[in-house]
Amino acid sequence: MYVLHGSLGSPYVARVVLAARHKGLDLKPEMPADLKSADYRAINPFAKMPSLEHDGCAVIESDVIVEYLEDSAPGPSVLPGGAADRARARGISRAMDLYVGTEVSTLFRQMDPATRDPAVVEACRARLADALAGIDALVVGPWAAGAFSLADCTLLPWMVILHKTVVPVLGVPDPVTTHGNLARWWETTMGEPVTRDFHRDYAEAFDALLARLRGG
Repeated sequence: MYVLHGSLGSPYVARVVLAARHKGLDLKPEMPADLKSADYRAINPFAKMPSLEHDGCAVIESDVIVEYLEDSAPGPSVLPGGAADRARARGISRAMDLYVGTEVSTLFRQMDPATRDPAVVEACRARLADALAGIDALVVGPWAAGAFSLADCTLLPWMVILHKTVVPVLGVPDPVTTHGNLARWWETTMGEPVTRDFHRDYAEAFDALLARLRGG
């Protein structure tokens, strides 16, 4: 039995859930009562999410968990193709976290006009534009790495976050309308039931997270 710890509002938890759905697993994340508790640290000593428990094994870090599902669960692959295809999928996922996610997280902290630093926003916007152009150059279509893969599991939650935060609030250009490869990828994503339904579910979970952060 697979047990996934974390909140769906997290893009890192979300990629695991999407990968599981692709493989035909109904994996619903369960948020620990206290990430810093001794019980949870026994599963993940870094007190982070997600973590996965399966057959007495504890697995941490979202990309590693996705690869564990690939190795341990039947169903369609989340790392299909040959070595080059799998490397592209892993590279897109890693680049999204390092170069896009980092800038989105910084901009997220600039959402409040009362505490916003315009210099930070402008510098971060420029770095984010470069990062998204780089991602667009890696995407080959119809899915990010050709066939559905880890890359799509990482891209989709981050795109939802972009659409709900820095695009409307800070005027960051929407990458799925301004970048050709990402635009085609988005059309594919919204045309397939698994990813379209996941987009809806993750958007709802992220809205709930935003409401909690705002005290709503």
